[in-house]
Amino acid sequence: MCQQLRQCVGSCQLNGPAATTTTSGRTEADQSDATIAPMQVLAKCLEAAPPGGVIHLALCGDKQGLIMQWKTRLKAYIDPGPEAQLLLQQLTDDPSHTSLIQFARNHPHFKTHAGYASVLSTHSHAVGGSMVNTLLVQHTEPDAHLDAQQIAQSVSVWKQRLVATAAVLPHHLIEAFLAVGAAAVISRNPQHTSDLSAAEAAAYFKELYTALFAQQLSTLDAMNATGLRQNLPGVFTCQEHKQMLVDP
Repeated sequence: MCQQLRQCVGSCQLNGPAATTTTSGRTEADQSDATIAPMQVLAKCLEAAPPGGVIHLALCGDKQGLIMQWKTRLKAYIDPGPEAQLLLQQLTDDPSHTSLIQFARNHPHFKTHAGYASVLSTHSHAVGGSMVNTLLVQHTEPDAHLDAQQIAQSVSVWKQRLVATAAVLPHHLIEAFLAVGAAAVISRNPQHTSDLSAAEAAAYFKELYTALFAQQLSTLDAMNATGLRQNLPGVFTCQEHKQMLVDP
């Protein structure tokens, strides 16, 4: 049970440096290998840790699961051009009223369907009386996920521990943690759509863990008190033993 956990597990860095790649093709075996190293790091961190405690996964999440590693790739876009137009369609509801170079001047860092992007440089020159722009964009995208299969293969990491993350977790991933013996899973409430900054999430969990371990409150009581004091009621949920508990 969450309320029986009284020992925090120390922190360790799971995200390795992003790999720069010039190709987009990766096999399923490549992706599995990319996840092995972070899981080995986590297992090593927990070798000397006592049973129970908290594993806080400070990772981003998507529909596939929690993102363990990222990759970067460089892409040159010619604007106007078909590839620039396709990217622009991801960034604005009405691409006919702007261009990629205009968008980049106002938003040098932006989110794409696959991840994040930053404009590193731009160059403009005249071709046949028309202005042509070249943009060098660095794309940062997921390279390896912690998914249900990896969770099932690392039972000793999660057993009897409270797993916590500020990310929204797919339901199948929550079930995977509980199936291998996790005491409970705290994650972002998918129905809570307001923005949550990293600083707000950090303050929430700092106070939550203080309530759990220093004040020895039950998980639900700690989440209720923390959510109200941080003005974040209902932002996070806790599921244990097939029951979802939401702080009101």
